[in-house]
Amino acid sequence: MIFGGARPPCAIGCLALLALPALQAGCGPSAAPDSSFASVAGGRSSAAAFDALLGRHVRDGLVDYRSLKLDPDMPGCLKLFEDVDPAQLPGRSERLAFWINAYNLLAMKGVVDSYPVSSIREIGILGRLTFFRGLRFRAGRRECTLDTIMHKILRPEFHEARVHFAVVSASLGSPVLRSAAFHAEDLEDELEAAARSFILDPSRVRLDSRQGVLYLSPIFDWFGEDFDRAAGSRFEFIRRYLPPSEGALLGEKSETIRYLEFDWRLNDRPPVGGT
Repeated sequence: MIFGGARPPCAIGCLALLALPALQAGCGPSAAPDSSFASVAGGRSSAAAFDALLGRHVRDGLVDYRSLKLDPDMPGCLKLFEDVDPAQLPGRSERLAFWINAYNLLAMKGVVDSYPVSSIREIGILGRLTFFRGLRFRAGRRECTLDTIMHKILRPEFHEARVHFAVVSASLGSPVLRSAAFHAEDLEDELEAAARSFILDPSRVRLDSRQGVLYLSPIFDWFGEDFDRAAGSRFEFIRRYLPPSEGALLGEKSETIRYLEFDWRLNDRPPVGGT
């Protein structure tokens, strides 16, 4: 007979054994979050935070650096990019979008830290070399410079020539800075739009058919091997984005390439309603 609801020793022992896994699950240390899931979430959060900054401070490709310098969300956005582990992102598009956005954000930070300036050549004692090689940042859980991102990550890892129309070195000669971040799910369309916009801009690419001269942004000179590898030649790469009537005129043997002067003036704009 069992008195007062007491249970026999064997029953108590069996119940204890049955309850042990539940106790361990409820009272023991929680499992570490999946690192790849955390990185995916971090990648999306970093792009969303950069979206917000760009939406507030960029109009028609020009940056209101004065207001960006005072934006309290800038440090948090930088921290998000620092904490993401790109190796844990699920695919090429996610990693490529992350590093394009990181480059553009860090270029903006490089200006903000020295603002007011009228050109990145005014930053540091070595001018633009300081900007590209001397300024050190944190992104993707590593220390890097803008040159590190371009020449150690973007170019050798992705072999994507259109990246040169997406990254912006805070200068008017660079591609026009979008008012939104690049997104993995739309990256192909975004890169195509960036390439087309750049190549159809006569201040960057124009053909003088009478003189047989093709005038190009020096970006096609600095990174010529990337365009040659992607399409066989710079002519062929550019032809992809021209109207058929213009493309037919391109690539004749008599044509000469002349590279335009790069405009190093800052891609700055006055704040709305300000002076």
